[in-house]
Amino acid sequence: MKKIFTLLFLLSSFISFSQSTTVVISQVYGAGGNTGAVYNADFVELHNVSGSAYDLTGHSLQYASATSTAAWSGKFDLPAVSIPAGGYYLVQMSTIGANGAALPTVDATATPSIAMASASGKVALVT
Repeated sequence: MKKIFTLLFLLSSFISFSQSTTVVISQVYGAGGNTGAVYNADFVELHNVSGSAYDLTGHSLQYASATSTAAWSGKFDLPAVSIPAGGYYLVQMSTIGANGAALPTVDATATPSIAMASASGKVALVT
């Protein structure tokens, strides 16, 4: 039994997990403006987890439904701006709806707008 645990420990040391050391998607909200919505628009929040400013030039936010196997259905090319170290960047993805609270001041608005589903979907930050 001791040999099995030793072997598992040794094998586990070869497995690594990666996570971003720069910018991550910290929040996603879909179905903004719908009946019962908390906010009046869909949004994606980016967070710079690094210790220095991060340039978004050449990056995009892309969206697809949870079941889609085709290409991403929505794409927003982010502007050429930098997120300061530890900072956040709020992108309004959809048009403003009739229900829910207004978003805090956004840093960018997706054009064309991208309406995201309320229950599931896929969002990617792409370079």
